[in-house]
Amino acid sequence: MKRSLLILSGLLLSGLSAIAQIQLYGVTGAGGTQNLGTTFIQQSEAPFTYTHSSFKTIVGAGGGSSHMIKVGDLFYGTTIADGPNNGGVLFSWNHLTNEYLDLAYFGDIGGELGFGGLFHKDGKLYGMTTEGGANDGGLIYEYTISTDALVKKADLAAGALPYGTFTEHNDLLLAYTSGAGDNGYGSVISFDPETGDVNTIHSFTGLDGSSPYGTLLNVEGTLWVQPAMAEISTPVHYSI
Repeated sequence: MKRSLLILSGLLLSGLSAIAQIQLYGVTGAGGTQNLGTTFIQQSEAPFTYTHSSFKTIVGAGGGSSHMIKVGDLFYGTTIADGPNNGGVLFSWNHLTNEYLDLAYFGDIGGELGFGGLFHKDGKLYGMTTEGGANDGGLIYEYTISTDALVKKADLAAGALPYGTFTEHNDLLLAYTSGAGDNGYGSVISFDPETGDVNTIHSFTGLDGSSPYGTLLNVEGTLWVQPAMAEISTPVHYSI
């Protein structure tokens, strides 16, 4: 598995998904028939052959933005461009038939740049766009799989610019922003899917890190963040 990740690391914009530790599933930020990225299946053991579906201008340009998630028989993911106002696309991919479908466009709800990954909860997908919204700092959206409906749930603060994926803690969804917060260095936020409330639970000071772009993890009540810039080289952690 490590060998496969190494071989593909130059192509990936973010993560991989694994099924039964036999095949790796992921997205690339470029390449394919139109150099707009691909979805792919990679064997974890030799021979390291793969199949893929290329992103195309008519369905989702700009390449896959983050790791895909699997719900039922389908993978779901986002792209950083295409669609109305070139704001990005939420898509599904059937790895068995290699069928790719664009499901919703972030531009339709005022979002731009679908960098963030998706989080599944109760038949709905939650995520964030990096730009757009009322303050042009990004927004939080909800996609209901059964009704194929995409709605905006909350606008983020000016300069928030999130790039990450939600994690869950006590029925709240937690994520980080690369900017904004009390000091302008980024923050950790909580989002309530029921009420739409967004609150800042930690603001970076610069000393403890700034501009977080890494994956936000919740491990037994401790929130781990890897800031992009900090005066220390190890991950910063916060108890929640």
